[in-house]
Amino acid sequence: MSFKINEKLSKKTVKIGNLKDMQGIRIDPLRGKGAVKIRRIEITQVGFVPIIVDTIDDFKQFIPLHEIDKTSYEGNFWTIVSSGNDPYLQRKINPVFSFSSFMVAFVKYLLLFCVISFLLVVTLHYLNFGIKNILEQKEDFSSNGTPLSFLIEYKNNFLSDSFTHRNNAFLCP
Repeated sequence: MSFKINEKLSKKTVKIGNLKDMQGIRIDPLRGKGAVKIRRIEITQVGFVPIIVDTIDDFKQFIPLHEIDKTSYEGNFWTIVSSGNDPYLQRKINPVFSFSSFMVAFVKYLLLFCVISFLLVVTLHYLNFGIKNILEQKEDFSSNGTPLSFLIEYKNNFLSDSFTHRNNAFLCP
């Protein structure tokens, strides 16, 4: 995946796959000649200990494989200078499964599911209760004294081309 970065410091999030199946990570920092500065690389996945690259020792583990002139670490930034059109570096990673991290995420998703389910049940209950009350009520629903039976009759005639006359009023369905 590639993306354009402004001159300002930018944070980009990229999905790269399942850590369980990864043994290394490859970075293609540019699409051509130039330089790029990287402050931090963080690889996270639910159930795994985060892999964080943010020190000189972490960045030194990247091996320049193609069209990289030099790399340096200055002022909390890792600078990569490219000499060609397809520069890339690679580093081995060792993803570590974390049961506690997995359980925390599982409990969060389970609680979210329970809250959403509860809200859905409450909403459906009140909708059902409201509709039931409307259908059971025999009182007036309009401001001019039109009973519910008239409203139902009016809706039944809605598709006809005739005028309906009730309670001294003309309605055009």
